[in-house]
Amino acid sequence: MLARKTLPFGLVILAVLLFVLALPPATHAAARSYFAERYDVSLQILSNNRIQVEETVTFRFEGGPYTYAFRQLALDQLEGIEIQGATLDGVQLPEGDQPNQVEIKRSADPIEITWHFPPTQDDTRTLGLQYQVHGHIHLRDNAEGIFWQAIPEEHEYVIRQAQITVHYPAHLTPAERPQLRGAQYTTTPIPGGLIFTAYNIPANQGVTIEILFPRGSLIAQPPDWQARLLARGAQARQMAPWAIGLGLLVGLAALVALWTYRRQHQRPTVIIPPGIVTNPPDNLAPAQAAFLLNPTAVTPAQVAATLVHLAQKGWLRLEATHGGRGLFKSRDYALQRLRDTGGLKEHEQVLFEGLFTTRQGLQSSVRLSTLGGKLPRLITPFKQALTRELLGLGFLDAQRLSERQRLNVLTTLTFLLEIPLLILGLVLVLGSDALVGVGTLALGLAGGLMIAGIGMILFTYGWLLLTPQGETHAARWKGFKHYLDNLIKQRSGLQGEWLEAYLPYAVAFGNGLQWTEAFRDQGFAPAISWLLTPAGAGNMDDLLGAIAATSVITSTGADGGVGAGGGGGGASGAG
Repeated sequence: MLARKTLPFGLVILAVLLFVLALPPATHAAARSYFAERYDVSLQILSNNRIQVEETVTFRFEGGPYTYAFRQLALDQLEGIEIQGATLDGVQLPEGDQPNQVEIKRSADPIEITWHFPPTQDDTRTLGLQYQVHGHIHLRDNAEGIFWQAIPEEHEYVIRQAQITVHYPAHLTPAERPQLRGAQYTTTPIPGGLIFTAYNIPANQGVTIEILFPRGSLIAQPPDWQARLLARGAQARQMAPWAIGLGLLVGLAALVALWTYRRQHQRPTVIIPPGIVTNPPDNLAPAQAAFLLNPTAVTPAQVAATLVHLAQKGWLRLEATHGGRGLFKSRDYALQRLRDTGGLKEHEQVLFEGLFTTRQGLQSSVRLSTLGGKLPRLITPFKQALTRELLGLGFLDAQRLSERQRLNVLTTLTFLLEIPLLILGLVLVLGSDALVGVGTLALGLAGGLMIAGIGMILFTYGWLLLTPQGETHAARWKGFKHYLDNLIKQRSGLQGEWLEAYLPYAVAFGNGLQWTEAFRDQGFAPAISWLLTPAGAGNMDDLLGAIAATSVITSTGADGGVGAGGGGGGASGAG
């Protein structure tokens, strides 16, 4: 028999190291990062509303290689920008898209400048840009001046040091103390200007220079772009009273129409003597009773109450299991179907069949943790079934229910009309010189429709859906709900048989956990026959866990800093 030879462990490690060292350099290249050692900007205020700008940025590249850097100049609050040249490490660059050339897209907004250079790694590059800004100096309150974003908001690198120099005519004195927005800085006066110095500017932090001079010092009239804005503002102010009047007229007309409609369809209110009801006033199921108190929406609590009620009546059983998912990782519950759907109310049948029916037919067991995806599809038919049941009992008024649906449609259409009018008004006011008045009127009309829509919401909310008979029964169920609330608060006088007898109603009214805790705190410890655990019939803690889990899954499934703007800006970066 031949013995198998093996290499010593040390030789294996040595071979691996030699292999790694033999890999091409790109395999273990250093990580790429870069920052700006310096970011210097010089602004020279010239005559005829012009500003000469020179930017110089020194990048430190670590790792790489890097082959380009870019700058974008936004055309906001100015008439235009004239690019005069770009440099790389002090050398003027010709235009082009090859190394040691600069690519300039002058017709773009923002203007795009891209420096192309040979692959650079663990080294520095100094980029320069010269351009002239036309028509930026503009009016601000009772002064005029520049509000220039010298360092753009979009830059993915840190700036270790920035120096912004502003030169203005020597005979001028700023009307207010010049400021640099966006960075801590120091100011150094120079003849006919100022130097702002800032350190450690974080990535994507813009810096704006603001210098104001007395009105008439630099410009005789506002630049064209500001003159257009001022003209739009004047037109908007001129039309504002008409727009407000139109909005108020539309809103008032809608409110008057709603008031008239209400008077025409007003029904005498049923007067019911106040009182406390200590027992369920009729044989309504828990979900029916809760829906009677608010017949406009189905709550997750009503779904949970129906599950508990079906378990108590013997149609299903909850069994505590292990190995659920999501919120049920520690403990899950299996719903075991014990009977067919015969004898159930319609809303109970809808929920029962919806939970246990799959593509393979009616199942005998489902996990509670898997029901979150089914419940959204069941909420609408569940609500429709409850509505039909209350209509059949004579508790809901079919005509008023239909009228409320029409009011809901009208309310929706009102808001759908308001939104495009609002957008149209904003677009015309902000972007059109000739149609500012039309845009202002559109905004006024949108405001009037908003008033009408809010009025419709409030009107619909208070629209009675119950018949006089339904109001009487709702009042009694409200009294029973208050009785249960008081028992929970007082936690005295509780009787053991009430725990399960009233539990589905407490769950439907949204107080299932508080109801169970009240009995547990009073020392009641009955065995819950419809809730099984590995140890047998569930206790009070098991019941609390089941109620909480049921509430969670039904709730899951049911619907149920200061900155300053200015011209300039844009972006800057490298790659």
